[in-house]
Amino acid sequence: MSEKTKGEELREKLFYQPKNLSEVLSPEEKAEAENFSVPYKRFLDHAKTEREAVSTIVELLEKAGRKRGFVLRGGEIDTERMAKILLDEFRGGKLGRFTLEMPEDV
Repeated sequence: MSEKTKGEELREKLFYQPKNLSEVLSPEEKAEAENFSVPYKRFLDHAKTEREAVSTIVELLEKAGRKRGFVLRGGEIDTERMAKILLDEFRGGKLGRFTLEMPEDV
């Protein structure tokens, strides 16, 4: 009996059938998601406590600041300037499409 009953057909039409994101994304989108998730997972591995998180964030700001040439006298990196620019770029959407809202808040 391979034919579907009317109830089964109606169920398919009315009920939400969740799909795995990997079924929906294009290969380019999958690669982009992977490129984002690998460093994020690395950050989570290194930042188990608040102190470790702050240390890791400062390291990342120093690395980004050095790359952009935000070096003060004495070779110190201007992490405050880098943090402000990072926030401005986040707010301006230059870092990609991110949101801080929870789905129920949107």
